[in-house]
Amino acid sequence: MDMVSFTPFIQFSSKWDTVVFVIALLIVLSVSELVIIPIAKSLLSLALRHPISKWIGYLVTIVVNTLFISIIAELLPGVTIQGIEVALGMALVYQCIEWIVEIRTAYSSTKSK
Repeated sequence: MDMVSFTPFIQFSSKWDTVVFVIALLIVLSVSELVIIPIAKSLLSLALRHPISKWIGYLVTIVVNTLFISIIAELLPGVTIQGIEVALGMALVYQCIEWIVEIRTAYSSTKSK
């Protein structure tokens, strides 16, 4: 068995499992950002009967992404992660990248004015 391990926290049975995991992750997280997270935020806002803050929105995004990452890792037979903490870490890295893009976009839009 040809195990591919990037860290002690996530292991793949082969290089193709790595490719499949990354592609599945990109597809699911993109659909999540476009459909599921806005619905979750709206439902939370309706349940609280108050608009949610930006930070609560980020928390919802991180929780939903964590769940999807762990589900994808469980569904793919060649992928092994060491727990929900690893999925949470991956979701936090994804969120940090999103924040960097937002900051960069805001900076470039104010600089052009």
